[in-house]
Amino acid sequence: DRVLGALAILVMVAAPFGIIESLLGLEQTIFTYLGGAEYAVWNEASGRRAGGPFINPASFGAVMGLGLLLALARLGSGRRGNERALALLLISLVAVIMSLTRGAWIATAMGYLAFLLLARRGVLSVVGTVAVLVVGSAGVMVVDHNVGAVSERFNTQSTVYTRLALVDRGLRMVASEPIIGMGLGGFDHEHAKWGPTFRSSDRLRSHNTYLSAAVDSGVPAVAALIFFLVGLFRDAWRASGRGSKLDRLRIASLAGGVVIFAVSALFLDLVYIAFDGTLWFVLAALLERSLDALPDEGNVTDPHVSRPAAALNAG
Repeated sequence: DRVLGALAILVMVAAPFGIIESLLGLEQTIFTYLGGAEYAVWNEASGRRAGGPFINPASFGAVMGLGLLLALARLGSGRRGNERALALLLISLVAVIMSLTRGAWIATAMGYLAFLLLARRGVLSVVGTVAVLVVGSAGVMVVDHNVGAVSERFNTQSTVYTRLALVDRGLRMVASEPIIGMGLGGFDHEHAKWGPTFRSSDRLRSHNTYLSAAVDSGVPAVAALIFFLVGLFRDAWRASGRGSKLDRLRIASLAGGVVIFAVSALFLDLVYIAFDGTLWFVLAALLERSLDALPDEGNVTDPHVSRPAAALNAG
């Protein structure tokens, strides 16, 4: 809970930077104007993409999507402080929209669906969906000058063709070494042998974590990763009917966060975007720990008290 609280604070602090940068169309980040170093800014014909303190708008959008789930979990808990949770919900959703990143939009939507599935709360599902729709509409109206940019991002095909070309190249590389792969950094160092160079030949990323892992470490490594993620979600589903309401919401938010980054990994190479990749596995570890802390099935004495809370009360 303390880790998730810290992540909620991170979202509340980081989101305004990205939103303000996008609204004002700044040529550099706010941190640059405050004396920080300059780095690539994501200005496109579709508009200024929000990135805030993150190196990539897609990374920014995925973390903001996690903030959305944390807000929904807090709202469903029935605890005090819903004003803060509503503020987190609003700012997270606006930030996701203004990242202008289709991968982040899809990842957030899939994480949200996983959250609703695991929360198993009919009323929460309805309230959460209505809240997202209402706040989303309000967010779009707030950033009215970016409405056209959002529409354009849905219809832009150039990046889609580039990603498909990268996938084709990666699959041919995998076919050459399907079992042991080419070694760490294989895609980055060997891609030029498999087709024309994209931009700089020194720093080409596959934009797909699973593809990079297959090229670098072989198909068995990717199969092990997918097996782990599917098994973790299966365990979360089986356990979501046990424990207290707070337990279920915690599991739903953690599992939804894992899903967000698992889907985001289809559009980003999280080996190189280290913050998102690390956070992905931190959330997975926290989810496993939360599942271990649940009472055994058929041994739940009070559905409103989790096992750690019961032990504390007994002490």
